[in-house]
Amino acid sequence: MLKAFQDYINDHQLLTPGAKVIVAVSGGIDSVVLVHLLWKSGYQIEIAHCNFNLRGEESGEDLIFVMHLAEALNVPYHVKSFNTWEYAAENGISLQMAARQLRFGWFNNLQKHLPGSVIALAHHRDDQVETQLLNLLRGTGFAGLRGMKNKRGIFIRPLLFATRTDIENFAEANSIPWREDSSNKKTKYKRNLIRHKVVPLLAKLNPAYRDAFTKLEQNALWAEKSLEEKRFFFQKKCLTTSGEKIMIYLMKWHLLSESEFFMKLILADYGFPGKDVSQLFKNYPPQIGLQLQSKTHKLLINRDHWLLYPLHPVKNDATYMLQGDEGLFETEQFRLRWKIIHHEPFPEISKDPNEATLAIPSNYQELSLRFWQEGDRFSPLGMKGEKKLSDFFIDEKIDLDKKSQIPLLCVDGEIAWVCGLRPSEAYKHSKQAQKVLWAQFERRA
Repeated sequence: MLKAFQDYINDHQLLTPGAKVIVAVSGGIDSVVLVHLLWKSGYQIEIAHCNFNLRGEESGEDLIFVMHLAEALNVPYHVKSFNTWEYAAENGISLQMAARQLRFGWFNNLQKHLPGSVIALAHHRDDQVETQLLNLLRGTGFAGLRGMKNKRGIFIRPLLFATRTDIENFAEANSIPWREDSSNKKTKYKRNLIRHKVVPLLAKLNPAYRDAFTKLEQNALWAEKSLEEKRFFFQKKCLTTSGEKIMIYLMKWHLLSESEFFMKLILADYGFPGKDVSQLFKNYPPQIGLQLQSKTHKLLINRDHWLLYPLHPVKNDATYMLQGDEGLFETEQFRLRWKIIHHEPFPEISKDPNEATLAIPSNYQELSLRFWQEGDRFSPLGMKGEKKLSDFFIDEKIDLDKKSQIPLLCVDGEIAWVCGLRPSEAYKHSKQAQKVLWAQFERRA
């Protein structure tokens, strides 16, 4: 087992001799055996243990066991305690996902404090089969069928060659103690259900099922590489980049089915669900002017190409003071005229959204113009109570990248008019008005 372990590391160039390795150790047999194999192989190891506080006293006992293991081998150790329940509730995710995010977040931070180190995970060959099956059930692509990589960034998996039986035999032959996680027996978790119910059936159907899944892994890897090459040529031929904008010319690719497949992969990187992309191809070509929007990007269908661009809000912190009773404020994007009317007759309310007649306090101090800022609130005309300005923009179907370009006319710092859209209820013109602000907005671009 030790020689096979060392050969696997050397054959796949996972580590250099004497390398620094942070070993993720739960206390279970897999991670404990991994520690002993790395230690016997002469690597500089340090142990990292996560306490997720999910199993009461058992979690505490795991922590003590790992600390004793590190002391017995005379290697440094790091422990981190998490409130996993709280993190899962705050983020609306499962406990398993919460533990994963917390674990890998801490591992990444830990590695930054130990430059040149890598993090070793104890996944083995049986874990790989379970992962492939889980991915298959989710409707995975080639990457999922391939399963876990033995090296990805700062993470390595030097036990992927070994079966669970190999690991148990090594532990027994070397009198290595370990902790048994009681949750591993609970079949309410999908992975455990596959491990205890599905895999035994596979073994009956084909005793060499592991070899079959290894072949699947190899075939999926080759298919994934081939697909990546073809995607590269698709992007080179069909995509043109101009700054942050991407123009997509699908007519340059000969097979529509391949175009749909590649567009799903490409647009997924920008937050677009595959089902939305499929809808575009259902009645191809899609309607000119049709738009899709993710949390970060917008896709616009033009006559001869698709346009993909980010929704970066343009932050504008400038505030402009409007001096005097009347005037004209101009930029390249818009112009605003205003006039303070001190006595009747006051102008009538216009139905033009680009013109506002506002009642203002007779003792107002300043008139200003600024743009949207995080946390802005106002009372839209006709509504009782306040509303977040960002929510108002959503209701008005204002794009995220446009909301920071709409001027706000303010009286003594309060929003009186969202120019071209809606006055504030607080400044609604009435017969009781003693002073009126008239303003006219004109967009130039």
